[in-house]
Amino acid sequence: MKIEKPKEEPKVVFVTNSFSENPINVIVMATGIGMGFMFAGIMLGAPIVLSMILLFAGIMGVYGYKTGKTRYELYSSGIYQEIRLFIPEIFNLPPKQRFIEWDHIKSFRIDNDMTRGLEEYEYIKLYLRRAPGQIWI
Repeated sequence: MKIEKPKEEPKVVFVTNSFSENPINVIVMATGIGMGFMFAGIMLGAPIVLSMILLFAGIMGVYGYKTGKTRYELYSSGIYQEIRLFIPEIFNLPPKQRFIEWDHIKSFRIDNDMTRGLEEYEYIKLYLRRAPGQIWI
């Protein structure tokens, strides 16, 4: 389903890597599927190296379908989001699109976190009244 963006020029455009759904759900799903693949390998008597490859393949498979390059466009009526998921992008599938009207945002939180390189970065977490529930930018 194609989402119509507003006809006006966006006030701000921001592109980043992002989750297409609630990040906590994606992380739990990736862990569960990866562990399931690993345990299946162990139960079938596969060598530990193959079991670890199955673990990482399960995790990366979920991330490949649930994360991607995300473009945010800010309009006076809301936020347009276009997500080009990494694995579907390989097969030329259309991007996911959403338009979040300001009324659908329940609350927000601006916070800081640290990268693996110990550099601080700022993010905003939007709490929505409809799916996906949260968006972290």
